[in-house]
Amino acid sequence: MNGVFTVTQTKASSVDTVVNYTLAGTALEGIDYTTVSPHTVTILAGQTTATITIPTLDDNLVEATETVIATLTSIAVPTATLR
Repeated sequence: MNGVFTVTQTKASSVDTVVNYTLAGTALEGIDYTTVSPHTVTILAGQTTATITIPTLDDNLVEATETVIATLTSIAVPTATLR
């Protein structure tokens, strides 16, 4: 099952909003889930949400629950605010 994060801005913009993010947690990129590149997501003009999908890899190991944490770091539209 893939992990999915929804990124939301409070108001729609008239231009695309590009949000940069980092990934952390106990799951390892490239080992527990497919490498995600680039670490950006675009909220299209007129929309208020976009999704980040984390494709998991089945390594057939019995493991404890692992986490992925997405942290929003910056945006390309100066009038938008991360909340």
